[in-house]
Amino acid sequence: NLVFSGGPLTPPFASGTLSYSASVTSASNTVTVTPTVADPTATVKVNGVSVASGSPSGPITLNVGPNVITVLVTAQDGVTTKSYTINATYTAVSCVYSLSPLDLPNFAAGGGPANVVVTVPSGCPVTATSFQPWIVVTGITPSGGTTTVSLQIGANSGAARATAIRVADRLFLITQQGP
Repeated sequence: NLVFSGGPLTPPFASGTLSYSASVTSASNTVTVTPTVADPTATVKVNGVSVASGSPSGPITLNVGPNVITVLVTAQDGVTTKSYTINATYTAVSCVYSLSPLDLPNFAAGGGPANVVVTVPSGCPVTATSFQPWIVVTGITPSGGTTTVSLQIGANSGAARATAIRVADRLFLITQQGP
């Protein structure tokens, strides 16, 4: 079997079929191939590097456009081989993020939950990092073309305060009122 992390193979894997194609549209240009041999005495190499049957290869870097990945299976006799080819076409996705709201001004002193909705092309990762203990990222939930970043903002018993957190590739300003 061959499992390609970049998406489905065309046609679906069959041991007698030696050539496959796949389209990879992503912000990441690395993939892995997980080959599984039928005969436990056979060995397998992906792009010339030995890989244990049933384990993923190391990361394979794709260039924009066509890329050829070879999987060579060698029988126990060390002579008989079967070579599989994956023709992977890579299209880079430009990750342009849109946030709603653009920032969070004048949040109530009592604190509470807040959400930031990130609109992003498929294949682009969404991360969120808080730099202050009074703001906690409680979840990152993708759904279709948007991802919701859930926050918990702590109560403020002192003067008004402000900070920025990183959401996707942007700084997101949060100001909180004092009591």
